[in-house]
Amino acid sequence: MNLKRKILNNAIKFLNVFALDKLYVRTQSKHGISILMYHSVSTESDAAFIDPSNSIVEPLFDYQMNYLQQNCNVISLNEMFTLIEKQKKIPARTVVITFDDGYKNNLTTAIPILDKYNLPATIFLATKYIDLQLPQWIDEIYCIFKYRQKNNLQINDLGITNTITLTSENESSLYKSIGQLFITSSFEQRSRWISELYEQLDPNINFPKLSLSWEDIATIIEKHPSITIASHTEDHVDLSQLNSTEVRKQINNSIRRIQDKVNVDVDFFTYPYGRASKTAVKEVRNLGLKLALVTEPFSITTLESDRYEVARVASPNSKIFFKHIVSGAYPSLARYLFKRI
Repeated sequence: MNLKRKILNNAIKFLNVFALDKLYVRTQSKHGISILMYHSVSTESDAAFIDPSNSIVEPLFDYQMNYLQQNCNVISLNEMFTLIEKQKKIPARTVVITFDDGYKNNLTTAIPILDKYNLPATIFLATKYIDLQLPQWIDEIYCIFKYRQKNNLQINDLGITNTITLTSENESSLYKSIGQLFITSSFEQRSRWISELYEQLDPNINFPKLSLSWEDIATIIEKHPSITIASHTEDHVDLSQLNSTEVRKQINNSIRRIQDKVNVDVDFFTYPYGRASKTAVKEVRNLGLKLALVTEPFSITTLESDRYEVARVASPNSKIFFKHIVSGAYPSLARYLFKRI
């Protein structure tokens, strides 16, 4: 953890302990909306197959949802759109809940908890992973590394031109560097690399079903009306790397697939990896969607926010940091106190 992050974390603990964030919110005439981003909500059984950075454990998620129900004004994305479109006053401590990718445990684990606390949410689907019933690529390479039976690796396209022997000292940094290359690569390229990783590292693994199926999604729509289904592209690719034609294809194919398979309108979109370019934003705007979401730490949504670059923040594992994010004081109070954060 860098020094700036340590200072911020300690400051947030101080603000929370002395309830200064709550006092600050009471002094504000205008409020924003905290949009929380989740991916997997894992039980003990499926956590072993999911990159921890993409997951929150079930008990912590339950704690967070209980806290939101008791302390915050949780609304749907559609309700948020109405507030922005009609320029209505945002109530204090307003929060929106979102999930990316389409993990099966969104249905089996997260939704029962959301139902228990009567909270709405939106699930954004990367549709090719639903069609092919594939785990997310980050979970595949996580498990290939974790359950490998061999240690020698050499893949020229990944910048590993000489054979490397994986050890406990170098595997973390190599895993991260490979992940960065996967983010900016096409679905086809990622598939080739994953095949090579399987071949060379020979993991002993039998993946459970980690992705929602179309039948699961139909069940969500039928039995859980407070859950909205939306688009997260077709191939889960970084749109900032694509031209306008490719961006349009990724979004259109995803929306049409959702409409064809489960017969719902798609009004919302999230940029994979939270990354948007001017080209991507322009194409999303031209499609006439209601809202599109990016990922930006230290940001909050206001009535002045660009509807096609609405900021979200990844929900943290720290209970104190979580409480501060949804307090209504984040991030403006920290910026006020520390100026440059």
